[in-house]
Amino acid sequence: MKTIICGSKKHQLHDLDKIVDSFDVVVRNNMLLHDNGYGKRLADIQVMNAHVYNFYKQRISLSQWQEIYCSEYGSKPDHVEKFYDFINEPKETKFAYYGNNNTELLAHILHQNNISVKINKQIRCGLSHVAECIHKGEKPFLVGFSITSEENTSHTFNLDKKVAFSVHHETNNEIEIIKQLHEKGLVDASLCALISTDPIEFSDQIQITEELLNILSCI
Repeated sequence: MKTIICGSKKHQLHDLDKIVDSFDVVVRNNMLLHDNGYGKRLADIQVMNAHVYNFYKQRISLSQWQEIYCSEYGSKPDHVEKFYDFINEPKETKFAYYGNNNTELLAHILHQNNISVKINKQIRCGLSHVAECIHKGEKPFLVGFSITSEENTSHTFNLDKKVAFSVHHETNNEIEIIKQLHEKGLVDASLCALISTDPIEFSDQIQITEELLNILSCI
């Protein structure tokens, strides 16, 4: 079983849907949806942070969702409506939340594997299921996670990325964590460096694995 965890970095790769959908388990985070450039299948697991999960459990109204996420986070109104429909229609998707976004678990994993990056603030939602997989002995594939500081400024479904992200989280620190986990073989973040699908081309930010190239050759 191969799991792919989707970040929400903006991209223009027309074949990425096919690549994501080829995996056995598709994981998306927060309000990232199918048909947002990261696969067309419904997510097998939709991981949420605390406030998104709490609002989901409270069954707040569409107008409340839009008031919060359009004004405070720059989300597009039509995207919030699609997300609202997604969470309120019966489906097989499992909705998950990990306390404190699994920050303590990831810190423990870094310590266990002699990765010297220190976590001083809560990690973002995207890394929470990464920690969960590693803890269970699984090696997830990552796509759409930023691996340069410049990429942190683009986002698939938000009009902009608020400065608040840098206040509550350490975005550049998380980039280094992903690179170190990749180097240790605990995750495969090769797809995060993909810059072209025709022909296949990667940036030089991380070492591309043979396993990922083999997967691409079969699609």
